[in-house]
Amino acid sequence: MKILHTSDWHLGHSLYSYDRQEEQTDMLRQIVDIVREEQPDIFLLSGDVYDTSQPSAATQHLFADIMTDLHRAATNMQIFVTAGNHDSPSRHDIYSRPWKALNVNTIGSIISNSPDELIFKVEGIGFVIAVPYVYWRNMPENLYRKLVEKVGDMNSDNLPVVMMAHTSVAGVNHAGHDHSNDLTVGGIDCMAPEEFGNDFDYLALGHIHKPQTLRSQNPAIRYSGSPLAVSFDENYDHSVTLVNIEKRGNKPEIREISIRNQHPLITLPREGAAPFDIEDQDDDANAVTALRLVSDLPDDLQAYIRLNVEIEDFLPLHAREMVLEAIADKECRFCTFNIFRKEKTAIESEDNRLSVTEFREMAPIEVAQKYTSELNINLSDEQLMMLKEIFDQVPDNEIS
Repeated sequence: MKILHTSDWHLGHSLYSYDRQEEQTDMLRQIVDIVREEQPDIFLLSGDVYDTSQPSAATQHLFADIMTDLHRAATNMQIFVTAGNHDSPSRHDIYSRPWKALNVNTIGSIISNSPDELIFKVEGIGFVIAVPYVYWRNMPENLYRKLVEKVGDMNSDNLPVVMMAHTSVAGVNHAGHDHSNDLTVGGIDCMAPEEFGNDFDYLALGHIHKPQTLRSQNPAIRYSGSPLAVSFDENYDHSVTLVNIEKRGNKPEIREISIRNQHPLITLPREGAAPFDIEDQDDDANAVTALRLVSDLPDDLQAYIRLNVEIEDFLPLHAREMVLEAIADKECRFCTFNIFRKEKTAIESEDNRLSVTEFREMAPIEVAQKYTSELNINLSDEQLMMLKEIFDQVPDNEIS
């Protein structure tokens, strides 16, 4: 069984109001080229196809075009697409029947009284258990284990078994995901690997954007990661994953295939932060400043730019206009400032007050952690989990 595993395309994503369709189209063309060259038996797209549950018509056309191109690139390949937490389940379910004409299987939701519909047999190749994202309260009890056991009863030819899921797994490296910790990543609570059972060969995960293998031995557990960076903090290589399973029970062979981003996300300086302008450096003409770094960029560099700026109080009033003027003849796209305040001594620091913007960006659980830490109270993992369960019960429009 030869598999191409990918996830988290986030089609329709915009970066600080910049439309990313051009680079997303280029990313998808690269994936089609990989399929044409490698000729996998199975293509797995493990959730977060779209960036929003209501993608534009142009974004849906892009998805349809790529599914068609993937089929043409490998006409015998079976394609499996599951919904992620960013997707609309019904959008995947409603078109599932016509897609089958192109060997595309789209799975948006779980029908609790018929979970067997998540099991697919690829004749002569193996089994795919395609589980879409489901909010934990709506997840049937022991679903993954029951599906694996069901396949075991069906698998008389002892064919390889792969499972798809869109979730967080304990021990994952969640670099690049905002407001995440070891308990929750991207709003999804972490599962223990044991909850999936063991009677499968490869678990194709989505949701985490950093590619990584949590377990390389059989059964292998892997996040393919997103093929394109969604934020500046995803400062690592992006790729798709090619998997070979020689036969049932063998350790899968896993290979990353890099995806090039024609518009890379660049943070300046790459480490630490710089003052905004020379006047912040005692008029040192050779000082490294954020404004100078962006001014020195090559004119033809087609990149998104974030500036790490160190300040004492506030940015200059017209800082953004100064940056835009500096890159007026360049092809780069300025996105945002990442502000770092200079550390003050104990005498200089009066309190730990947050700005209104900083406070609004914090999740409720982070506010609770900050408050308790200032009281020298360390919350245990169990207490944090209890607080999160309480917050989950409060409607979003009541949290202010």
